[in-house]
Amino acid sequence: MITCSPDAFVTTLEAPSQHLSGLLAPSIGDLTNLEAVLLQNNNISGPIPAETGRLANLKTLDLSSNQFHGEIPSSVGHLESLQYLRLNNNTLSGPVPTASANLSHLVFLYLSYNNLSGPIPASLARRYNVVGNPLICQQDCYGMAPMTMFH
Repeated sequence: MITCSPDAFVTTLEAPSQHLSGLLAPSIGDLTNLEAVLLQNNNISGPIPAETGRLANLKTLDLSSNQFHGEIPSSVGHLESLQYLRLNNNTLSGPVPTASANLSHLVFLYLSYNNLSGPIPASLARRYNVVGNPLICQQDCYGMAPMTMFH
């Protein structure tokens, strides 16, 4: 469940479908060598800690199918190595942070079935899924119908 590098740094935190509950501690930001966080299909609740933005080596963040609520922290925009971001099937709300447009390596963004609103930054990901967010629209929200499609 926890993988370490040869020099004893935690690089992977993997505990999917383990019936975990409680909050994701802000101290996760202290594990600065993390490359993957896979905590999907648990009962973790509360907000996504802003401290996740300190995980500069993170390539995969999967917090899908939990009970996270609140906004996606703007600090996610600091995760410049991030390739896969899955936050689907939570109760996240508010806009997709505009700072996340800085994620130039992001290949897949999965935000379906939350309560997100506003536009998806045009350069955010090559592939994204935002189905189930009735208040999301594509790029320009003025005069456009909400978007519920897979790109």
